[in-house]
Amino acid sequence: MKKIYALIAAVAMATTTFAQEALPYSANWQYKAEALNADGEVTDAEAGKPTADQSLYDLGGWVSVKTAGSRPFYIGVSSKKPIENTMEFVDAQQDPTINTSFLISPALNFGNESVKTISFKCGKNADDQLSSRLEVLYTTDYTGDPKTTEWTSLKANILPGTGMKATAMSEVTVITEVVAPSVYLAIKADKATEGFSKGSSQAKIRVTQFKVTEKEKEINAQLPYEAKWAYKAELINVLDSTFVPGFDSTNAGSYKEDPANLDLNGWVSISEAGDRKFTVLANKNTEGNKRQVPNTMEWTDNKQSKENTTWFVSPKIDFSATGDKYINFQIGREAIDQKISNVDLLYSTDYVDDVKTATWTTIKSQLVPEDQVGLNPADGELTENLLAVINEKVTINNPGVTIAFKAAKVESVSTPGDKQTKIRIRNFKITVDTDPNSIISNETTKAAAFVANGELNIVNAEEVARVELYNIAGQSAMIVAQPANTVSLNGITNGIYLVRLIMADGSSVTTKVAVK
Repeated sequence: MKKIYALIAAVAMATTTFAQEALPYSANWQYKAEALNADGEVTDAEAGKPTADQSLYDLGGWVSVKTAGSRPFYIGVSSKKPIENTMEFVDAQQDPTINTSFLISPALNFGNESVKTISFKCGKNADDQLSSRLEVLYTTDYTGDPKTTEWTSLKANILPGTGMKATAMSEVTVITEVVAPSVYLAIKADKATEGFSKGSSQAKIRVTQFKVTEKEKEINAQLPYEAKWAYKAELINVLDSTFVPGFDSTNAGSYKEDPANLDLNGWVSISEAGDRKFTVLANKNTEGNKRQVPNTMEWTDNKQSKENTTWFVSPKIDFSATGDKYINFQIGREAIDQKISNVDLLYSTDYVDDVKTATWTTIKSQLVPEDQVGLNPADGELTENLLAVINEKVTINNPGVTIAFKAAKVESVSTPGDKQTKIRIRNFKITVDTDPNSIISNETTKAAAFVANGELNIVNAEEVARVELYNIAGQSAMIVAQPANTVSLNGITNGIYLVRLIMADGSSVTTKVAVK
């Protein structure tokens, strides 16, 4: 009987020792009550230093272990009082001794088939303190010694922002779909390799507000993918896309439109600065009735008189398919002098609700070409003939990718124009194994145009269905269907013009000419 009780006790002890912390989880790093005086001050004279007595800590199962040098993580202290749930690392400038330290969590229960988000804030004390970096790792088999444990990196080379207050720190977000009953997380501090700079004093790094949350795994959109942007179906007449009677369309097509009226199928417009959101295009048809133009988004910048930076962010898309992947869409500005703002195309594999905390990689910057002008042909047809065609091959291979358009002020432009910049994006698609030469682009034909002897000369005119001439303000100066090899420019005022050659297959070529 004694052996049975002993066995039960051993099992209970093992269960207590190896119990996993449930999610959601928040780290609780503090001093033991006996280490504090009546005023809440730490009695240890070495508190707030790597030499602090760590036997006085209650880290909630976390351990601080130095693996090189003599600088472990320690509890941050200010005015002799511990800073709530805050650990620090100082590196002695990583010279002449290398200092490496691990801050290792207790076992966390990652057993659910879910998306886990690891987040914390970190900061360094001064701009030139670039001698150390952080890394987030995990293991399912912690040996008790970080040197002998096999770690997997979740996010490497984290260089904290400058600032030791929580409001100034960088926010680090790590997304993982690891599934295991026991997962140990670690924050590793070691010598930086990128952006390395030994400052006038040692690097001091602070880590705080460490959390792990989880949410149900979503079914990501699959490739090939086509974005669907529209107003909610109940607001639209199916036959002609006009708005139903009773719907107040005053703000339709403007940044003031209520996002609740839109059905963007997982896409969301986020204002990082200002209030200029992306919205579905709405304009009047030939009868003067306001209607939506689906799969077409617009953004205006208010001349950037107040800073306007806006993200248009996709749902998660599965890019794990094999084969060449191409992102294809049309984009353009309303007039040639609207260059105060432009748009970048980016992607992230760790985006969760906050564009500022995600890691973004640029696919293509300054999407609207320098010489592009115009949103629609002069005849009012809702085609993309005046828009630039973007067709970018990407090498992304990840099951959870977020695509984003970022509209912002162009740094090289210091003076706003007379008119605000209006930018339009249409027909966003992602294809796999598509020959880029089969996609409409400005290079699909050998047709060209130039001015000589007072005439517009068209090379390979037999391929051209229509030629259009626009001034730099985007106003139509001439449209000729089925042009001959030369087109008279009589009556055209001297100046710079854009020539758009429209091919029979709908593709187009744009070139700039001078009429003298």
